[in-house]
Amino acid sequence: MPSSVRCSSYLCNMIKIFVDTSTWRYWFDKKAGKPFSSKLEEEINAFNEIFNDIICPRSQKFVLLYNNRVESELGKLYRLDFEEITYRTKMKRIPIPRSLADSLYKADGSLLAGGKCGGSLHDKLNDCGHDHETALQSSLPDFSQPNPNLTNAYFKIEEYSLDKLTSEGIPDKLIENLQQLKDRKPVKIKKFLQVLNEAIGEDQVNQYKSLILKYGFMYTEERRKEFDIEHLESALEAEAHFVITMDKGMRHKLKNALYPTEALPRLRNEV
Repeated sequence: MPSSVRCSSYLCNMIKIFVDTSTWRYWFDKKAGKPFSSKLEEEINAFNEIFNDIICPRSQKFVLLYNNRVESELGKLYRLDFEEITYRTKMKRIPIPRSLADSLYKADGSLLAGGKCGGSLHDKLNDCGHDHETALQSSLPDFSQPNPNLTNAYFKIEEYSLDKLTSEGIPDKLIENLQQLKDRKPVKIKKFLQVLNEAIGEDQVNQYKSLILKYGFMYTEERRKEFDIEHLESALEAEAHFVITMDKGMRHKLKNALYPTEALPRLRNEV
């Protein structure tokens, strides 16, 4: 069993909390001054209290868990915020067992797949007729086709998108105009095209549409569900005591997944 998967002696005596992407993202957005509904703000404030008043002052008692899917979903926009968090409290990067090669490294730096649970959730899903790996791959639009199915796809302009479009020979003036759209919230195809038309004009959109869609693609609704499964696998693999989420889907998929307002009184009792 990989040593990086088994809890080390210090982890075995700590309360392990897996925090999913939605919680980090909303919290970072709130710190950046973005407005939210009263209900969502209540959850954000509860997580803020959990982090600042319970976890940080007692880093010897709590460890926050995350996986490489959390890092990739947060992306460049939140990278520095997330790195700052890793310096303020005890955190551990944990694997996603058997779904993909991640976070378990061989001595030569190459990736190794595996997991203490042997992919138990993965096997249960397959027994129920759900093939996670196939679903994850098939949920990607095939941009090599003339008219890929983008009905449930979400798009967003990031630094990565601009770099790729520049390498494809997109004019500098167009890249400059697209800069104003960078790092906005992902939106569906209809809204994305509307925003593009306003930023660069319909003629430019028609000319470069296929490339902009290819490099602006973020995920599909189906693919995001598969991301949830990877978070569930990680939490089970690490034997997390709690999962903190603001995602309704996650809340109903795992019995120890809690909204921050639910987690707050329970964690207070652990202090």
